[in-house]
Amino acid sequence: MMQLVHSIFRWHQRPSVDRSLAVLVVVVLSSYGGVGSAEGAPISESEAVRLGLAESAIGDVVEGGIQQAEGERERARRWPNPVLSYQREETSTGAGTTEQYGWVSQTIDVAGRRITRGHAAEHRVRAAQAEGEDFQIARRADIRQRFYATLLEQRRVAALEEWLGQGSRVAAIVARRKQAGEASGYDAMRIDREQATARARLATEQATLSRNRELLAGLIGSSSAWDAVTGELLPTEPLPAVDALLERVDQRPDVRALDESAEAAELDGRAASRWWLPDVTLGAGVKSVEDKQDRFSGPFLSASIPLPVLDQDQGARFEAEGRERTSRGHKALVIEAARADLRGLWQEASTLHATAIEFRRAALGGAQTLTSSAERAYEAGEMDLLALLDAHRSALEAELQALDLEMNARRARIDLDRVAGDLR
Repeated sequence: MMQLVHSIFRWHQRPSVDRSLAVLVVVVLSSYGGVGSAEGAPISESEAVRLGLAESAIGDVVEGGIQQAEGERERARRWPNPVLSYQREETSTGAGTTEQYGWVSQTIDVAGRRITRGHAAEHRVRAAQAEGEDFQIARRADIRQRFYATLLEQRRVAALEEWLGQGSRVAAIVARRKQAGEASGYDAMRIDREQATARARLATEQATLSRNRELLAGLIGSSSAWDAVTGELLPTEPLPAVDALLERVDQRPDVRALDESAEAAELDGRAASRWWLPDVTLGAGVKSVEDKQDRFSGPFLSASIPLPVLDQDQGARFEAEGRERTSRGHKALVIEAARADLRGLWQEASTLHATAIEFRRAALGGAQTLTSSAERAYEAGEMDLLALLDAHRSALEAELQALDLEMNARRARIDLDRVAGDLR
């Protein structure tokens, strides 16, 4: 940015340039932090993504979800705690006896439901890990989209600044012709109006650039020191073959998460289907009997088993079956939609890329030479002012359209990467 400012001041020293115009450009640049507040070098896409994904809140979201699933896994794997019990009984008969019991009991999973549910919980941990990856992919796509939106605005601002500079050159030509009696007062007023239009458009684009910069800073951390973004709007990396992308769909993190969730539900249903072999509770302890004359004690054993007559885990089985069906249904729908989206995005990215290249070649090839020739023709009296202004305006609009086409190609490529499960 400072290099741009230095260039403006060098331009300001040229005798044909309106100095107030150069000062205005610097002021406009200052309004969005380009002058006086720059704290770092331009930032690249890869660095922006790295900074954005390194935000502590991203780690909290991703790791927090995994931690919750790991907690459920640990809970499912643990044996129930043993139970220490004490009981005292007294009789009020003539003999008067006191009976005391102390024992420890432990519930035992003879059907292996605890192990099965532990395996199900392990699948849920993997699902949480895949969901974390999917969240990062979506976040990376958001950062890239905002990065290139900022780059687009930088390029649009640069194009409008160039247009403003060309208008200043034309204003100088008009002034010289007017002094020589070869141009009318209308030409001077017309070029003033053209410059006012240029300044208004530049201010509008500067405002949009400021907003995009702030939004990007919000995604990557406003504490990072950078004063601009750098890169190419049009993707330079080759487009992968569509068949290779379609083969990757099954490995997308969101698809893997649904698959793991379905596996977990299937195991939960398998555990619930073992209702016919309930848990057994075994106990061992000491019994003491005491009356007025004697005291006796000895060991005792206990065993208990619930009778699965009323509750046969019907609810758990139906719930697990429903969760499994839901997950597998969502997985099939996601894969089908992703493959259709990939084919469309691949075609869109390919077409937009070729269109952007061809438009820049056909519409902008030799544009600078044409506008320079138009300026010389006007100065020689071979062209009127409106035709000259139209030549400059056409060159500007062609440049802006070329930038928009390149941005559309970039957006399509980012969407393609995201739907493919991120190719990075």
